[in-house]
Amino acid sequence: MLDGTNIGSDTARDGVARLTSATGPSCQSIYGLSRADCLNLLGCDGASSLKNAFRVLYRDIDLAAMPVIPRRLRKVLGDERDGQPDLVLEHSIQSPEDGSFKLVFRLPETEFRIESVLMPERGRLTLCVSSQVGCAQGCHFCQTGKMGLLRQLSAAEIVAQVVLANRHWAFSNTTGDSSLTVPPGFGALRVTNVVFMGMGEPLDNLDAVLKACEILSDPWGLGIGISKITVSTVGLPAQMKRLLSESKVQLALSLHSPFDEQRSRMMPINQRYPIAELLGVLRTHLRKGSHAFIQYTLIRNVNDSVEHAAALGDLLSNVPCKINLIPLNEHDGAAFRRPSLETIVGFSQVLRSKGFIVTVRLSKGRGIDAACGQLVKKVSGEPGAPGKAGA
Repeated sequence: MLDGTNIGSDTARDGVARLTSATGPSCQSIYGLSRADCLNLLGCDGASSLKNAFRVLYRDIDLAAMPVIPRRLRKVLGDERDGQPDLVLEHSIQSPEDGSFKLVFRLPETEFRIESVLMPERGRLTLCVSSQVGCAQGCHFCQTGKMGLLRQLSAAEIVAQVVLANRHWAFSNTTGDSSLTVPPGFGALRVTNVVFMGMGEPLDNLDAVLKACEILSDPWGLGIGISKITVSTVGLPAQMKRLLSESKVQLALSLHSPFDEQRSRMMPINQRYPIAELLGVLRTHLRKGSHAFIQYTLIRNVNDSVEHAAALGDLLSNVPCKINLIPLNEHDGAAFRRPSLETIVGFSQVLRSKGFIVTVRLSKGRGIDAACGQLVKKVSGEPGAPGKAGA
């Protein structure tokens, strides 16, 4: 076992103390209500008008065709915006390398900002969404971890990221902009896959995340297949059990080291919930025939050795999983670097030789600060904090 180094500091470990009491707009947004919620408010005779409203809210991309929320429902919600999403798209930039869009949203009536990344791939369009403003977990290689937790996102604010990303994607592909770099056959008409791997720890905001997943997968609305939604976590056992029992979304566990001592230095949460406990949840609570994803960020001279790869394979030998290797997405001021391509290939070959399905996820949008927290810091001066985007 390699000892590694003492990674990072405790800057964000107590970030939860800075969490504001606000978790969303003062009025309730229709984007935070499921079909069942709305029908409970409207009554059975409101189904037809609700279905039409959902179609326009979630499917139409013509901004001139604003949806008309049924009057009774609007009165109950106290929502005078009549279908306006709960976020403002304030800044976007496209990667010249792979066509990914980094989107910065401002939360109305606040100066908080969050990020999403829109990633066109062959035959699909994936959106990486945020679940919190900041994060309390304090993982030492993560830009967002330096912020602490500033605010929870509501289900409506999570869903709004997808709605606005769809509109931005449609607009970008109908303007005839020759500067767009998406290859033919890449992407789709709208978002097909959602990954909760942006700012925040999703399982620290589980009620809102579960509600958002229900809304995202409703065929009346966005209609994203529930198996096309992946929720990532640093490892919170009770919440993992609840997610696996209440939803059919995919679960991704961010592991990043097979050694408890090193993982505790990288990810303080490991001191409370060691690796064996997390893997035990996967063994006992995954549905029959399903699997988890193991996320492993490769960091040069920290966790990228052949010894790490061999130990990871042994550790996961009886866990139903697929492994995603993610070379570190470097950011300004980072103390860490991504490994060489030779090291990445060697690491993956060790795992494949042990029978694992391994995907190397080359970082999307490296040229546009696409790792969570990077672009918000650049446009605001400080992650999630007040400031003028684009200044």
